Amino acid sequence: MGTWTTIENALYAWSSGQLGIPVHWANQDVPEQDRPMATLNVRSRAIPFAATDEQRYTATKGVFDLVQRRKLILSVNVYCSDVTGDGHALARIEALQKSVGLEAVKAAFSAAGLAVVEARGPVDLTAVLTSRFESRAQMDVVFGYVTTTQEDLGYIETSDADGTLT
Repeated sequence: MGTWTTIENALYAWSSGQLGIPVHWANQDVPEQDRPMATLNVRSRAIPFAATDEQRYTATKGVFDLVQRRKLILSVNVYCSDVTGDGHALARIEALQKSVGLEAVKAAFSAAGLAVVEARGPVDLTAVLTSRFESRAQMDVVFGYVTTTQEDLGYIETSDADGTLT
């Protein structure tokens, strides 16, 4: 797995590149943004997969790697003023969902230590805001990744003792 910054950068580059509209991380203390725009929100991370953690021996005696398979869930929301056609939030997010199967996208995710497990949705959440409609769509993408933590338990090569052991 790459660093968390590497993962965030990969998620941001993918979404902004595929959507072609401004993308922001959710829950930022900023003024309301102009439409169209999208938000990214990592709803969960470090969720264990069904497989158990694995302890691997290394070439160094007494040193082990703890390998953990994890997943994270990214929620993507798209907000648009257009309520019909290609400018509708649902059309934009459907294109984003299709892009997870592109080889270039898979390669970029892989370079960041990510793999797409599942793309859920999209869901049309268009609603009336005061006196106008706002098109909004949402989808979740589940990513898998592997973390490795090294642990040095120490190793006793030889020991010297005086006396009798019982």
